[in-house]
Amino acid sequence: MRIDRAETRASEEPADLADMSDLAVQVNHPDSWGVVSLMQHQTGPNYAVKRIDLSQIQTDLGLLRITREKDIHLNLKSPFVIRLFGAYLQEVLVQVCPKQTEEAIHFVMEPGVFDLRMACERHREVFRSQKHATFYAASVVCALQ
Repeated sequence: MRIDRAETRASEEPADLADMSDLAVQVNHPDSWGVVSLMQHQTGPNYAVKRIDLSQIQTDLGLLRITREKDIHLNLKSPFVIRLFGAYLQEVLVQVCPKQTEEAIHFVMEPGVFDLRMACERHREVFRSQKHATFYAASVVCALQ
């Protein structure tokens, strides 16, 4: 199983990790693969960056799941799903043993919407008619199945 160095959406400008600064907001969910941090690009926009330490993935099945998540999210085009802008593989030298490296993959995504008011403002056109509201509700139900 191989994860490429950098994979981005064809129509998106890659959000280079070197141009980002940490905003000190991190979420580490116990059932999650990694740690999600809120970061700001030097041009201004904020991104959620999910860091997955590949040394913690012990099986090929685990690596396959991460690769599948990346492939699916890079191809999704839905206003109801958080967008993945790119996936970057990073090698870091281990301080204890300088010749040893650790690899981590970073998913650069749009930050999540945390409340309904923000969701309504962001997707205002969805809630303008019964037809759009019905489509939105059906999409949510399908996503949860």
